[in-house]
Order: sequence, then C-alpha cells, then structure tokens
Amino acid sequence: MQSRFPESSDRPAVGALRSMALVSLLVAAVSCGEPGRTPPGGGPESASAPALGTPTAQEVAAGVFRGLSGIDEPVRLTDGRWEGPPFVEGGASGPVVQLMDRPRVEHDFDGDGRNEVVVIVVSTLGGTGVFMHLAVVENSPEGAVSRAVRHRSVEELWYVVSGRGEIWCEPASGSARILPLFPGTSLAIPARCAFQVRVDDEAPLEVVGVTLPPWPGDGEAELVAGRWITDMPAAGPE
Repeated sequence: MQSRFPESSDRPAVGALRSMALVSLLVAAVSCGEPGRTPPGGGPESASAPALGTPTAQEVAAGVFRGLSGIDEPVRLTDGRWEGPPFVEGGASGPVVQLMDRPRVEHDFDGDGRNEVVVIVVSTLGGTGVFMHLAVVENSPEGAVSRAVRHRSVEELWYVVSGRGEIWCEPASGSARILPLFPGTSLAIPARCAFQVRVDDEAPLEVVGVTLPPWPGDGEAELVAGRWITDMPAAGPE
C-alpha cells in the first residue's frame, strides 16, 4: 500500500502538461470549502463512503486510542488492555490502559452515515490516581493515512486517476467534511484549508495535482491536527 502524489518540485511541470484537461474539470470540481456539491461521475450512491458496520466489542477491544491523559502516543489495545514500559528503567510501574465493558452507546455522532461507539477507558500512570475517559470509537477502512497539513497561501487542484480513499478537509471558515475519492473525482482545496487523506487498502491512490499560484517552496505547508491517526513521521518534507 502506498500513496502516490506528485512531489512539490514536480507540480509546475505536471500543471503544464495537464492544464488543458484540468480546465474542463474545474467547472465540476468539488471544493472542500463549498458544501453540498457532488463529485463528477456519480450521484449519491457512487459518492457514498464505504459501508462499514458499527464496531463490535472485539474490534473496540483491539482498537487504537489517543489523547489519553499522561500518554503522548496512540495506544493499541490487546483484549481490551495496554501496558506501557516502566517509567524508570528496571522499575515495576508503568502506564496501563483498560477498556471497561459497560456502558456502551452506539450513535452516528459525526453525521457521516456510520455508527460510532462510546465507551469508557481507564488509564493509570503508576500512582493511586485513575483517569476515566469517554472515548468515541469508529470503524475505519485499512490503508495508508497521510499527515494532516494546511497550505498557507496556495490553492491545490486534484484529479483522481486511480485508487479509492477519503479526504478530510476543514476550511478556515466552515465545518469539517469527509469526501470520497475515486477515479474521475476532481477537487479544489482552498488556501488555509486543513486536509488529510486516507487510502483504501485495495490499490494505491494516484492523483494529479497542481497549485495556484505555483508552489512557493519550503514552509508553505504547515502540519495540523488531523482526523485520523497516521504512522507517518511528524516532520519531514511535504
């Protein structure tokens, strides 16, 4: 599984080669900043997100949790439990995360058509204190997840050549959205719009992308908090 995106240094060349094709696509392009528009090449059925069921008890017990008090990194439970390394080398005390069996509430909290599950997760940091967390758990398609970024000054235009996935985008003004990506989709990402891509596990996602104006260089993209957990490093060239 890999995501294939043009490197920033290649974008002007790609834009020159594809400019005539892109002009005809922009009229129908979906914008992350404009709700209520459908990607070209399909109606609601083809644009809908992959059908994923409500997380089962077994899936929640093997889920990945983040944002737990005193634990900086995401943790993956095994049979509803996670134990971290000792705080002191050779010590016996380390962080512990435990999933509670009850209560369990199912609901579509974010309005994306998929039910999430709310559970209670308890964490301890080696002392007598106990942290209790209300956690929202969702089923996600397996696949690569990009870092979440935001462009400071340029708009980015995408055309999906092959593969499938989703893009989460949160414009500077407006609500966050999750849009499907599939062959034939064209997409406009405005400046200052945070976005993150998740790729389905079936095939690489290949996208032709250009920026307007041309990519200005290092520092244009800034890392932001995203929608999904990613294994990609927190820093590095965009």
